[in-house]
Amino acid sequence: SVEETETVGKYLFRSLRHNRFWITDSYESVTSGEFCLRALAIAGKLANPLSKVQTVAILLPKGIEGMSMATALQFMGKTIVFLDRSQTVEERHHILQRSKAKVLITTNDLNFTKYSPTAVQVMYVEDLRTTIGWLDKLGARVEMLLARIGLGAIGESDTDNSVLIFEPSADGEFKGIPLSHSNILSHQNALQQVFGTSSDKRMLSNFRLNNAFGFTFEFIYGLCSVIDLHLFDERLTDAELLEAVRKVKPQILLATASEMERLFSVGDDWNFIDYVHTDGQALNPLTSHVLQAYNIKQMMSAGLNECCSVFTVNTPDFLGSDIAGKTMSQIGQLDGSVGKPLPGVAIRVVDNMNPALELPQGSYGRVMIKGSSVIRTYLDNCYDWSKHFYDEWFITPLSGYLDTRGFLVLGKE
Repeated sequence: SVEETETVGKYLFRSLRHNRFWITDSYESVTSGEFCLRALAIAGKLANPLSKVQTVAILLPKGIEGMSMATALQFMGKTIVFLDRSQTVEERHHILQRSKAKVLITTNDLNFTKYSPTAVQVMYVEDLRTTIGWLDKLGARVEMLLARIGLGAIGESDTDNSVLIFEPSADGEFKGIPLSHSNILSHQNALQQVFGTSSDKRMLSNFRLNNAFGFTFEFIYGLCSVIDLHLFDERLTDAELLEAVRKVKPQILLATASEMERLFSVGDDWNFIDYVHTDGQALNPLTSHVLQAYNIKQMMSAGLNECCSVFTVNTPDFLGSDIAGKTMSQIGQLDGSVGKPLPGVAIRVVDNMNPALELPQGSYGRVMIKGSSVIRTYLDNCYDWSKHFYDEWFITPLSGYLDTRGFLVLGKE
């Protein structure tokens, strides 16, 4: 459970202030404390321009600058809409209209943006960067000191929503998925229970922030798990990506399935990698064979934006002792499955035509999910509630079955 007053901004601030780890991109490397001060300075600079704005869109290259901007907006309690450079002009305009974002923060590098959407106020990060002076940096340090004695308003928010995710739907439109502070923090708690935190590991990531996988894994988990975070430049070629992995030698690698397949098709020594996680897509058999040869764990999972990304995951098998000292074991992974539900998530398999009819274990049907990390409705109730929700359960588009040990296997009979 998450306290009603808790927000993503408060959670991020505590992690960055109390822990020390490194955040690195293609251009610079900063400590978590330096990153926090930078985000606080940006928040102070934007306080007046955004005083009457709740929803802000971001279109920035992958890296520390873009992530510090997103962190600053969470410190300010704003709702973020991430745009992506792969989207068309029509798609960006549609998202801006649907989200009611009044301000777009972007770069004047036309090689990245290609164009600037209209009908909203556009702020360029280059202009903001040059106007942040010593007074703004001093103000950030004062905010940090005030927070230590329980004063200040970092992370306070007037809205339930932390981020709006827009996902293309079958009809060609974008469905708006509002992820609340409670959704994201409940999901973060579950991720930390499963994956843990560690100050001696490096994580290299290339997830995009305009979907729940990138936002929850790279942004939230990446900044709150005391793991040194290395960010891919999304424009890296295959050769540059390979060189980045060789240089960083991450224990944890986050990338799309297609990037993983291209990367591991190159003969190399991958013994430094502990586990990999994709964007929910399965890896081909050849790549899986390479990972098995190097004893790299595949955290195969299932995820949807409506569930803050991952809702089931395969984990390493456990063999150890319980709190009483008795030997215990637990099977955490099953080939062909997408794993077991995360803590706090319940899964039910029901008849395709009747969501009230729960099916026995081993029977194929429609997958329904319930939990505090699952949304309650779509943006502006744009979809027929009864087609997607039943008695507080989210009716997913997925089919599969649950086996006797609780593993979810997706697919049709």
